[in-house]
Amino acid sequence: MAKLVTKEAFECDPDFCPRCGSILPLPGVSDVVSCILCDFKKDASEFEDIEVHSRKVFNIPKEKANALKDSEEPIGPMADRKCSNCGHEGMTYTTRQTRSADEGQTVFFSCPHCNLFLDRPIFSGFKCRFRKQSILKDFCGLNHSCICKHLCMLMPVAQKQQSLLCCAGFFLEFLSAFYPMNLSFAGCGFLGVYHLGVATCLTSHAPQFLKNVTAFAGASAGSLVAAVLATSAPLDKCSDYVIELTHDARRHPLGPFNPQFDLVGSLRKGLELYLPSNSHRIASGRLFISVTSLKDRKNAILSEFDSKEDLIQVLLASCYIPFYAGLSFPRFRGQAWYDGGFTDNQPIPSTGSTIRVSPFGGNSEICPRDESYVFTELNWRKMHVYVNRENMNRGRHVFYPPRKRHLSELFANGYGDALQFVKENRLT
Repeated sequence: MAKLVTKEAFECDPDFCPRCGSILPLPGVSDVVSCILCDFKKDASEFEDIEVHSRKVFNIPKEKANALKDSEEPIGPMADRKCSNCGHEGMTYTTRQTRSADEGQTVFFSCPHCNLFLDRPIFSGFKCRFRKQSILKDFCGLNHSCICKHLCMLMPVAQKQQSLLCCAGFFLEFLSAFYPMNLSFAGCGFLGVYHLGVATCLTSHAPQFLKNVTAFAGASAGSLVAAVLATSAPLDKCSDYVIELTHDARRHPLGPFNPQFDLVGSLRKGLELYLPSNSHRIASGRLFISVTSLKDRKNAILSEFDSKEDLIQVLLASCYIPFYAGLSFPRFRGQAWYDGGFTDNQPIPSTGSTIRVSPFGGNSEICPRDESYVFTELNWRKMHVYVNRENMNRGRHVFYPPRKRHLSELFANGYGDALQFVKENRLT
């Protein structure tokens, strides 16, 4: 069997789409075969050396199907008519004669309504496998359940019976190796100490997973922690510096609102001290920072930096709250910017699957699991939060840092929530 020569995500027989792994429609009157799940197309002439194919749509009533089966008419193998994904009454199935009539046929099932596979091909070994270093760009718009269906299609029967795909640890390990995995840290002011606890836990208990993260994103205080992880800055020293900064803010009358407290200057000093000299090269294309344009009040996600100073300016801009941090707006490439949390407080990179981190209880993957009554839910600047008693208490410390004891609790809570995520998904 000829292999399809391609630089796409999959290495496969011509029966399969090399971009998303789906079985391709069989060539008909058209000279071009198009994948029904993505935009991949290829010339029908590439199917010339495939031995025997047939394709039918099974959407007839069950009684008629049983009658046809009893009459032994060549309608193909029988199967459940209802799609388990969308409930559509009717399946498309494809049969393929692999070598000879004695060896039987390979059968593929898919739903013509939602275009997802209902089952994996019934054969031993791989006819379609991932290229080791590829990035599955065509999976970016699919949710996890859809990706799981594709993985089920590719897994050997023995592994599928052992329910390995039901193991979140295997799923996340697979994604981190073959599919872009991102970390996004929400903007949260002085609650950013929670992010430091999360980062410390991931560094200690899931270093391989952290190493496989493709992109780091953040807004406001979250962008600082994202930058530390993206550039491999010394996390312990950065944590000590931030905690000391919060203590310093409380020493002044009125705390951080005191004109003598220079938040921007203190942050700049820490960034200049701990970011590597080549941090702009490391961060470009890997660190995504949410900022807001002063000119048109629109959000921008910046990820390309020409120098370390450029990176520092963007990070300061993402944390800059007008009047609260002063009146001198940080500038980047001739334009003034301020806190990205005003327009996008939980930036999500455009490709891959993103693990969201937030110190507020909500639907983020890593966040506090509150037990109090939820009055309602909010999607504040693209960050999902519950309106409950705990989040109301946390909100007080966004602009005014908590006491030293509460800072330690905040760090420990971030560490504990991240550790729970690591254990639940078996990332250790």
